[in-house]
Amino acid sequence: MSNHFAKKIVKGMLDYVILEACEEKPYHGYELIKLVRKKYHVYFGPSTMYPMLNKLEDEGFLKSSWNFSGERPQKQYSLTPKGYAELNLQRRDIEVIFTIMEYERRGD
Repeated sequence: MSNHFAKKIVKGMLDYVILEACEEKPYHGYELIKLVRKKYHVYFGPSTMYPMLNKLEDEGFLKSSWNFSGERPQKQYSLTPKGYAELNLQRRDIEVIFTIMEYERRGD
């Protein structure tokens, strides 16, 4: 996988990547940075991740809460019902895009 191409794709779909991750469990920002790096081999720093988290929270797709159980407090993000609905819409859009691309590739 081309790292340059992967970075463009993941950056363009970072909202989807975050929503999908938060569907599984609540995450704090640094955990999401590590998850993207491990899963997609792309590094986004705090200057990319935190504005996206704030945007998704402002749009009502994520909600944040403070976790005080660790060494230091951490702000965690979890999916809202509106976030679940958005994630499902984005999944359908991705399926349509890949179906069109496959159709075009085959020349049907």
